Amino acid sequence: MSLTNCSILTGCTIAATGGTARALSVSGESVPNGIKLRDLSVADIRTQPMLTLSTTMPSVDSQGKITGRFKSKAVYVEPFIQADGTISFDVLRIERSVSAERPAASIAAMNITGAQIISDADFTGFWASGSVA
Repeated sequence: MSLTNCSILTGCTIAATGGTARALSVSGESVPNGIKLRDLSVADIRTQPMLTLSTTMPSVDSQGKITGRFKSKAVYVEPFIQADGTISFDVLRIERSVSAERPAASIAAMNITGAQIISDADFTGFWASGSVA
């Protein structure tokens, strides 16, 4: 299906099934307001996938008013050794920035929408080749 005819489900559930679980381990590298994880099941350190997760919380000013946004970011890096021996650091970035007043259920629904944009068949052509048709 093309992007002009795509659809997004509301009230659905998203779940990954099948496959093999790969445990991620804390890398020991410092990440402000976050954590960096590595897939140690990959023996070659040059090609170990990495996941960095970080959060920026809103703050409260001197009058007790909440300012700023609630931001969450995930960056997944999967190094790939190319035919010429150089390493390409291929990246998937997921970022969400919401009002501090947005209800938790609404934030969760937004996450479900994001998961569909990344994985639903309606968007396959876009992710595979950049097709916007």
